[in-house]
Amino acid sequence: MTKRLCLIVGCGQKGIGDACIRTYSRQGYQVAFLARSKDNLDVIEKEYGNPTSIKGFVCDVTNKANIDSTYSSIMGHFHTDHVHTLIYNTTMPLFKNFDDISDEEFNESLMTGPMGLFRFAKLVLPKMQEKGEGVIGITGATASFRGMPS
Repeated sequence: MTKRLCLIVGCGQKGIGDACIRTYSRQGYQVAFLARSKDNLDVIEKEYGNPTSIKGFVCDVTNKANIDSTYSSIMGHFHTDHVHTLIYNTTMPLFKNFDDISDEEFNESLMTGPMGLFRFAKLVLPKMQEKGEGVIGITGATASFRGMPS
């Protein structure tokens, strides 16, 4: 039987994404995790030391073509045609006063959060529906927990 695959979008060191890697890998899942920075991925992969079942991929979630090619790479690496569990853990927090946020910054935040989630959901949902199972978990990343005046 093939192990289930968990895809974690948005992974930094010692954060929610990293905790999800630990949790799902301990439960026997294969884990693909995504970050903007290859440096982050390398540090996290070294910590786990098992690149066959835990693998990081660089991905710009604001770019549909990059999402599609990264998803294809993940499917190829893990020799599967579907993701069982998607954890969407990314955001583009705007820790500024409302009046200081530009249209461009707000748009990038929308592309990183809601649009990125929408694009990943479009990739994983058809197989989840076909198989009659699957999980999509959404966090607000660190931005949900940081209380700031702005």
